This record gives sequence, structure tokens and C-alpha cells, in this order.
Amino acid sequence: MMRRIDMVRDKDLTALYPGAWSAVVTLETHEGGSYSMQVDHPKGDPDNPMSEGEVIEKFLSMAEGLPQDQSGWLVNQAMAIEEMDDLSLLLSPFLREEVEAP
Repeated sequence: MMRRIDMVRDKDLTALYPGAWSAVVTLETHEGGSYSMQVDHPKGDPDNPMSEGEVIEKFLSMAEGLPQDQSGWLVNQAMAIEEMDDLSLLLSPFLREEVEAP
């Protein structure tokens, strides 16, 4: 598939940076037609933020190697981070000396 993909730097889009993280994707059909779409503010950009549900879904998709109970625990802890006085419990799964989760 990579042989069928061309990436080209567009000076006009580059000039929009840092105000926009623009990209254009053009699909060309076997019949000779084409479809294009430009996105100036991709999902996750401050001007196009992800919802809480989208953030959780993305995290869980990237944490597929973790046991489900551990990834769920991390989600719950991260969503309560503003109420935490001590982040060591949240960070403990990533440290060599682990703190017991409640």
C-alpha cells in the first residue's frame, strides 16, 4: 500500500502553521476521479478538542496490552486527577517501586 501513497509538502499549508496544522488528503479512484478534503484543525487540536469519551477511547485502544482492570483503573484515576493531592498512586504502575492501588 505504501507504494500507492505520495506525500507532498504544500508551502501554502505550511505557511498556516502554527495557527493551523493543515493537511489535505486526496483519493484517486481507478476510474480517474478524485476526492479531496482539507483539515486545518485535526481532532485533538485546541480548536477541535477531543471529548472526554474520545480521550478515554483513544487511551484504551493504545493500552490494549494492559489487563482491562488496570487500564480501567488508570482511566478512573486520570479522570480524577484534579482532586488528587498526591500523584504517586497514579504514577505507581509506571515506576519500579509500585504503590499498592486501593
